[in-house]
Amino acid sequence: MKSLCLCVFVVKFGLHIILDSYSPTTLTPMRTLALLLGLIFTLPAITLGLEAPKLILNHSTRLETWDNVYLVRSTSSSARGTTYTRHLTSLGTTWEPFSFLELGVRGANEFRFYTAPSTTPFSRDEIVFDNLYLRLNAKMGWPVSLTVGRQDMKFGEGWLVADGTPLDGTRTTYFNAVRFDVRPERQTVVTGFYVYSDREDRGLPIFKNNHRQLTEQAYEGGGLWIRRDWTDYDLNVYYLQKNDRTRKYVIGGYYAPHQKTNAFGVRGEYLYNGNLRFTAEGALQQGFFTDASNHARMQEEYRQAYGFMLHLRRDLPSRWWLPKYIELGEIMMSGDFPGTQNKYEGWDPMWGRTPIWSESYVYTLDNESGYAYWSNFRSLYAEICVPVTEQARFTVDYRYMWALTFDTNEHWSGDRGIMWLGKLDYCINKRLSGRCIWERIEPDNFHDDMLYIPRRTPAPYTWISLEVSYHY
Repeated sequence: MKSLCLCVFVVKFGLHIILDSYSPTTLTPMRTLALLLGLIFTLPAITLGLEAPKLILNHSTRLETWDNVYLVRSTSSSARGTTYTRHLTSLGTTWEPFSFLELGVRGANEFRFYTAPSTTPFSRDEIVFDNLYLRLNAKMGWPVSLTVGRQDMKFGEGWLVADGTPLDGTRTTYFNAVRFDVRPERQTVVTGFYVYSDREDRGLPIFKNNHRQLTEQAYEGGGLWIRRDWTDYDLNVYYLQKNDRTRKYVIGGYYAPHQKTNAFGVRGEYLYNGNLRFTAEGALQQGFFTDASNHARMQEEYRQAYGFMLHLRRDLPSRWWLPKYIELGEIMMSGDFPGTQNKYEGWDPMWGRTPIWSESYVYTLDNESGYAYWSNFRSLYAEICVPVTEQARFTVDYRYMWALTFDTNEHWSGDRGIMWLGKLDYCINKRLSGRCIWERIEPDNFHDDMLYIPRRTPAPYTWISLEVSYHY
């Protein structure tokens, strides 16, 4: 009875502190603290003898420094770099009071402290809910689960579905979604989902609302993903649809485009002899793309794009003089041909704009297609991983990149350049880990600006990151 009374009190108090305000979606520090503490620490009191909730606590501190990452076309002193620390914290809980029910809630905050340029003001940034969901598990002939609410989703390596909030960086990757998973057989999983998002987070309360943009356009969409596993290989077949809803707003002086994309894809993995793994994924896209850069002459174009990624990885025997593994691969995403009419061949990354292999290259796309908007891109790469100790490993990655299409009036050639990546991962214990990353690109003629006469050599950039993470 005491637990039940405490439950009623906590719910009533929580509703009071949230709704008793002229701005019901804005949380003061006291409201935020009371809400999070109530969710995390009073749940055990209301379980009435059921299983206690599990605490989730993650924190990472990262030092980043780079030069010229945004302005790869510039060789002047204006292409100065910057140095800052970024601090990402997430706090939450998952609770399974019954075998068929799971509740999850998690809050997140990421703030930065700039040392160069020192004039950049400090901000604590927002505290947001990046998870708030309810999952039901049932047996209706087949095992079925239904997840409703704000949740994380990733399919395959995250090439097309991984990040529903690309513009807020590493802070969140959630989707506002309804998802179901069905297992008609033990080795087969059928997943369907529907997602939506506004440009800003309008669905849940925010503390210190800075109206941060999560995506360029409000969107909705969904998909069907079927996976079949065998002993040495698995096969995935999927259909995805994303609809960027039309909005009359301006990004950088231009009206944002409206587009609808359908993607039909296949992904497969094959493991040979226990140490040689081949992975391939490819998709075709069709739909429409409305070029609204000139609002007076909006033109709708038919989208017809394609892309693929593949890599071959060889795990080597555990010997101190041998690498842990060697990997060779290629990734390609089609680009738009300037000469075609009423047709758009540019690849749409959909919800796959989170960095897969590079932490910094996404910033260089800002001046081309938008932050982390992968399109018109091809790369061949080689990667080698060397064990340093039992807890540490060092990875070196070499990539040659180019654009599939380019306008001869704007670019000297389609060569994007060469990129080197070095990464040292260190596991201190099961909760504490560290990472050091070094990335450098030597841009080629695609990044050269033909408007400047005489011709200038593109400037390279270097990006360094030092990170320590704690997970509970």
